[in-house]
Amino acid sequence: MAYAVILCTKQPECLLLVTKWLYPEVAKQYGTNWRAMERSIRTVNSIIWRENRPLLEELACRSLKQRPRSAQLLSMLAASLAGTPFLDLRPKT
Repeated sequence: MAYAVILCTKQPECLLLVTKWLYPEVAKQYGTNWRAMERSIRTVNSIIWRENRPLLEELACRSLKQRPRSAQLLSMLAASLAGTPFLDLRPKT
């Protein structure tokens, strides 16, 4: 997770290609496959949502009605680390 956040901080555009670029890149670093990486990030996301939702809402600068997607969580963490505001990349529906 930490390596994924660092990559997102250095290359924010990778948040647009999470499955195609970010997960495989992190998986390669740790000698695993992208599916295992995706599952690990989802697990961390669930734990943070369950155990520290107020911190997530602080990072998002708003209350959250549902658990953020993995790319959103990575974006929040990268923005926090970089000291920039969180930008929600979800398409508006």
